[in-house]
Amino acid sequence: MFDDSYYYKSYAEWLASPDIFERESSSGFIKILNSLDRDIVAAEVGVAFGTNMFHMMEKVPKITKYYAVDQWEEYKDYADDCPWGHMKGEMMQSVGEVFLDKLNSPDNKNTDKVVLIKKSSDVGHQFIENDSLDWIFIDANHSHKSVYQDCMNYWPKVKKGGIFSGHDWFTDDRGVNTVRNGIYQFCDEMGIDKNSIISLRDDPEHHKNEGCWMIQK
Repeated sequence: MFDDSYYYKSYAEWLASPDIFERESSSGFIKILNSLDRDIVAAEVGVAFGTNMFHMMEKVPKITKYYAVDQWEEYKDYADDCPWGHMKGEMMQSVGEVFLDKLNSPDNKNTDKVVLIKKSSDVGHQFIENDSLDWIFIDANHSHKSVYQDCMNYWPKVKKGGIFSGHDWFTDDRGVNTVRNGIYQFCDEMGIDKNSIISLRDDPEHHKNEGCWMIQK
């Protein structure tokens, strides 16, 4: 059994890390998004520190609006017996404070493009219009049920031809892949061919694995 204090400690160390805003996870989409011949409305579900969001806005100047959905509150993730199982309230509030400091920094040239939705993912979708997104990146609660529900809730938000995507496609070191199973359940229910799911390895956080996944709508 993992002790969740281990993850709390490592998260505290992460908060103090000088390279905290160099931990992007969706770099594989930069080339894809920059190839689109239009302005881009994007959304990220599960923003945490905002490291990925700030990176993508810098590298993809075509993004004109970026919905940031996160509650920054305590929650239980996909397993209680691993460090990711219990995201403690004090910890998540600290993460949210780091995000807001960065968002409101005078050095951030993209503040006006961000639409902040401080809600849980199962509520946040209500604040985004259907058929309005060119790209979405889902990286919230990693439980099977939550991933499935996020896919169901946010799929209608993406335009025809848009990119529906997320993080953590790979199987973890315990042989668990609740993310992939949640996506498969979503595909089964929506009649989407699982072979249409594309996996990407261009994730510096998980460079040895297929870190990200996408479906062209």
